[in-house]
Amino acid sequence: MTARRLVTLRLLAAMLPLVMGAPALPVYAAETGAASQPQPAPPPEAVAGALNGGPGVAALTAYFESWSAPQDVVARAAMMIEAIKARSRTESPEKLLAALDRINGAATNALDISRVLRLSVEPDFVPQRAVTALDFGFREMPVAPGFESVVQGDPRLQGSLASLRQPGEQGLLADGIAGIRRIAIPVSGPGPYRIVLMSRDMGNAELTRAAFGGMVRVNGAPYFVRGADPSQWLNMATLSNRGPALVGASFDGRSSLVMGRPDANQLAQGAGQQGAALIINGVPVEGQLLIELIGQGNTFLTALLIEIADQPSNFVLSPEALAQLVPFDLRQALEAELQAFLAAALEQFNPAAGGPQPPGPPVRLNELNTPVFPSDTSASPG
Repeated sequence: MTARRLVTLRLLAAMLPLVMGAPALPVYAAETGAASQPQPAPPPEAVAGALNGGPGVAALTAYFESWSAPQDVVARAAMMIEAIKARSRTESPEKLLAALDRINGAATNALDISRVLRLSVEPDFVPQRAVTALDFGFREMPVAPGFESVVQGDPRLQGSLASLRQPGEQGLLADGIAGIRRIAIPVSGPGPYRIVLMSRDMGNAELTRAAFGGMVRVNGAPYFVRGADPSQWLNMATLSNRGPALVGASFDGRSSLVMGRPDANQLAQGAGQQGAALIINGVPVEGQLLIELIGQGNTFLTALLIEIADQPSNFVLSPEALAQLVPFDLRQALEAELQAFLAAALEQFNPAAGGPQPPGPPVRLNELNTPVFPSDTSASPG
């Protein structure tokens, strides 16, 4: 690990309590600036994917996305860069720079993944800490307390919309709207905001897997959805007004979420209405959060919560779920660390700076590589 990275992460650890209002916990290894555990060496097929592209890019992507804590991504990028540097005497400058570009894309995207969480909503839940709380569904269905009813025809929604409900059931997750592709929400503050999209398993496997799309963009910033199948939903998130009193948990100021004991969350899993949640961050542009759901198949949303990201949340998360979330400030710091590693590697590969190779044409790293999704023709108003 470079001294530069160690200093940056320690500074971040020192700053976060001032911003968030509580001491940082070691789930992100902030005290040492280290990855969560010793990282596996880059698989040969991942190195080949970085150098050659093509089918090997899948192995490169999997290597970065299998992190346990977000610092792992930067640690793995450093290891991958070292593996590429070992080829500097045998590969062309163009190939080495293209490899750095692919590493940049895969690592940055890995910090932008969001895993679907299994959700429990307590029967008496009221969104006391939300700046926006929307209950999607039918006009004639009861609206969850503290939520605003949103039905087909609402100007904030775009897509080929269809309302669906679970027969004989009431509550926040009992009904929703399929086919939503864009949601435009006005906000008054600068953000960042915590955005929580909610859905449920309606018994239609295709609809459930596509509930949040393959990617969610917030004012252009991408989040890549992972674990969409119910068998892969990560335990566990609970919407509760009791917070620490419910689970005997401590407030985690870094992510502004209440972290509960695993056993308490397992108990909560059977106590409320069951569904799925996707938690992401967003910064408004001109007073608006534009949320886009991109991918194949029909999306399906039952509710939307928006909270101020540096304020406490109504969500109670298990430690496993909390460890998968990347707070906004930490994400920015880790992306800066990644870019510093890549810039140093570029300098080493540059012959004018003493690099090993003869000059080649200039190659500029993309600021952000994102996967190409199939054309989304359902995003226009329905």
